[in-house]
Amino acid sequence: SPWPTPDLQPFGWKLGGHPPIHLLPAGIEPPEPPQSLRITRVTTSEDLGRAESIVIEGYPFPDCAGGEPGQLLPPSILSDHRFHISLGWEVDRPVALSISRVSHGITHVFLIVTLPEARGRGYGAAMTWRAVTADRSLPAMLLSSDLGRPVYDRMGFLPLFRLTVWYRERG
Repeated sequence: SPWPTPDLQPFGWKLGGHPPIHLLPAGIEPPEPPQSLRITRVTTSEDLGRAESIVIEGYPFPDCAGGEPGQLLPPSILSDHRFHISLGWEVDRPVALSISRVSHGITHVFLIVTLPEARGRGYGAAMTWRAVTADRSLPAMLLSSDLGRPVYDRMGFLPLFRLTVWYRERG
């Protein structure tokens, strides 16, 4: 919600935070990714499983740890042409992930994740560029974490406002 909300915890919701939403205008040329990072598109269920593992290990979703495979990234996502999922590899190990969805005239960036031991090498920015350039003719939007915000600011994303995010487990 872009507006203040009442406490929703009594109804089973958990506060996810107050992330800023950002806009990146179309037409910005991305720099080359770091030479130590190889980026591939996720097209197989094996790579989708790797992507899901990166989300669970590298992003603060404590409620998802130990969950069944396919809960975060269902196999059907591979056949949806609007989604663009990429893995960032350091040698032969996946260490980063980006997911975007192109629809309704905008590129929606959902997840940019770099494993903690691979941070500080420019991988997050490279993976973000990969996500936002799924359709170079469109602007891109994302919600940023406080950890990722300086990266997005350097890339030229414009912060618009903060949201209040509530979530609850599927049941």
